[in-house]
Amino acid sequence: MLALCSAVTFSAGAARADKKEAPKDEKAIVGTWAVVSFEDGGRKAAKAVTGQLEVIITADGKMKAKQGEKEQEFTLKLDPTRKPKQFSATNDKGRTVLGIYKLDGDALTVCWARVGNRPTEFASKKGTSVVLEVLKRQKK
Repeated sequence: MLALCSAVTFSAGAARADKKEAPKDEKAIVGTWAVVSFEDGGRKAAKAVTGQLEVIITADGKMKAKQGEKEQEFTLKLDPTRKPKQFSATNDKGRTVLGIYKLDGDALTVCWARVGNRPTEFASKKGTSVVLEVLKRQKK
């Protein structure tokens, strides 16, 4: 489960030059996030499982996915210029997963493929290797 949760977040990447836009995603996404919903191949994880999942994104483009005492680290890249916005997450073994995301205040929705191509919609259908997660920013 940790490996599935871990590809969820992102780091500095390309950003639009529009100076009036909301804070850039790579800054706005920094923080500690709790996984409130997790769906893999159309199957929803139990709340007891999602309650143990946490993602920490730092300003240097690193991400830690935690499930209890277990941790996995990733380097993430955002591309907020795409529609839907895209990310890639690479673990310390060089494995990269591709996904899409939307950031709305303290809510982050990510959809990524454990294997294969980047998803094009926010859905995890039965029989696929696509994961759909909803995360909520944790207040300190």
